Amino acid sequence: MPALDPFWRGVLIAYACVAAWMTSSGAVVLHNKWLMTVFNFSYPATMTMMHMSFSFIVAFIIIRVLKLVPRPEITNRQIWGAIFPIGACYSIVLVCSNYAYVYLTVAFIQMLKASLPVLVFFVSVAFGVAKFESQLLWTILVISVGVIVVTEGQVDMSFMGLVLQGVSLVFESVRLVMIEVLLKKQGITLNPITTLYYVAPVTLCCILAPAAIFEFQDLGKILGMVTGNPFTFLFNCSLAFLLNLAVFLIIGKTSALTMNIAGISKDVIVIAISTVLFAAPLYAKSCFGFVIVIIGVALYNYKKYKISMEDGKSKSQELDVAPMKDSDEDANSGSPANK
Repeated sequence: MPALDPFWRGVLIAYACVAAWMTSSGAVVLHNKWLMTVFNFSYPATMTMMHMSFSFIVAFIIIRVLKLVPRPEITNRQIWGAIFPIGACYSIVLVCSNYAYVYLTVAFIQMLKASLPVLVFFVSVAFGVAKFESQLLWTILVISVGVIVVTEGQVDMSFMGLVLQGVSLVFESVRLVMIEVLLKKQGITLNPITTLYYVAPVTLCCILAPAAIFEFQDLGKILGMVTGNPFTFLFNCSLAFLLNLAVFLIIGKTSALTMNIAGISKDVIVIAISTVLFAAPLYAKSCFGFVIVIIGVALYNYKKYKISMEDGKSKSQELDVAPMKDSDEDANSGSPANK
């Protein structure tokens, strides 16, 4: 059997990674919603604590027992200066987003999540990581209009759910930028396994307080549901862990643009499946707003791509000019007239 061409092998691997990420991400969303509504496990903070505990245990086994992944040495200063802020943000993201599923439909949440790239851009500008590009203003305006239409079209929308999801999206944007800023500033390089090894315990500790205040009064019921259905919760925790691995694969094998496009495709699929599974109403105005958001995100990615290509071209031109100047100076300094 002839060997597969390296190019096509790379394409197949990239598509496999995208498929794995889309499947695991959609499965986590749908299974979490099913647990909290159909299964009546309405304890989002506790569920997130189980995810973090499971992820840390698996990461510990991979790193410390099996030694499949090397453990980077991190000082206490780096933990408090970088790991702790990221873990604290992550705890807010997870708790708020999971609580939002109690109040909102999966479809509505996925529509709102489509605007995340724009929030990341604004937070990046605020942190000084990116410069504000006026060319992106009109695409951001299109996305904003789409989000407004989506929200207005949701007849039975819960204000509490909207606030929770909004807080989750803002802190997710902050977390993503903090990973870029704090980890690089501290000189820390982590992959998703080592990230879970260090971040999961911090996130777990941060979630403990809201779980104790709002959910642990039903601790007996929680323990009864978990011990009575161990495979259901083990499957849920495994999905959450696999999602992190899929994110690592897609980042390593594809571009950010591919991930954004795949994310929109995943949102559309999850919306369709959730509408059928949970018999949730899907309003025409919200769908129209979602289409506007998709168009806006597509235009935003296109403009970002063009800007990055222009910046790359200008930098390469500067590099081309610099050696020419140096060579001219060398030639002149070696000429008889200069001697």
